[in-house]
Amino acid sequence: EALPKILQCNIYLQDNSIEHGGGIDICLSSHKLSKEDKRKIISQKAVNGTTINIKAGDLLIFDYRAIHR
Repeated sequence: EALPKILQCNIYLQDNSIEHGGGIDICLSSHKLSKEDKRKIISQKAVNGTTINIKAGDLLIFDYRAIHR
């Protein structure tokens, strides 16, 4: 599989917590879906994301095509 043309890079300045926010949810393997399938998931609010446990100072790099929030 070829590398993605666009990578999302985030450096976090605060810890991820349910109370204070600051984290990110990513739908694993969603970068492999068609644009139409991704739009359907997003419009139906059926996003089943995995919350990434982030700490202040962490760097997260992922394929921008993945559904994330």
